[in-house]
Amino acid sequence: MLVDVRTGGPSAGVRALVDRLAGYGFTPGEISRLTGLRPLTIFRHFRDELATSALRRDLEVIESAYYQATGGPPEARNWRHADASMTRFWLGQRRGWKAPTAYDKVPGEKATIDLDRLSDEDLHELSRIISRAGDEEAG
Repeated sequence: MLVDVRTGGPSAGVRALVDRLAGYGFTPGEISRLTGLRPLTIFRHFRDELATSALRRDLEVIESAYYQATGGPPEARNWRHADASMTRFWLGQRRGWKAPTAYDKVPGEKATIDLDRLSDEDLHELSRIISRAGDEEAG
C-alpha cells in the first residue's frame, strides 16, 4: 500500500524503501523509476529522507570502521581483536597518517645535510657517491 489511509501521506513501508534507496545513493530520478512514484511526489513527501539518509548510512559505515580499528565497542564481548589494516585506514583518512617506508625503518634519525656548509671537495665527493648509487640501481 503506497498511501497511509489515516494520514493521506506515504505508508511506512514506502517511506522505509525511499529512505533505504536514498541512503544507498540513488538519485530521486532513480527512486522514481524503482518505486513508480512521480519525482514531484518524492521531492514533496520525502524531503527529510533525501536530505539525511545518506548521512545516516555514512555514520553506520564510519562506526563500523571505527569498531574494526579499535576491536569493537566496549560492551561487545565477541570483539576484541582490532583489524590492523582498518586501523591504518582510519588513521590515514582521519589523521593523515602514512605507513612507514623502508627508509623510515632504518634505526636512528634521518640524516640531513646542509649543503651550504660543505666544502667544494665534500660536494664533489657527495656527487660521486650519488652518481655511483644511481649506476648501481640502473645496473
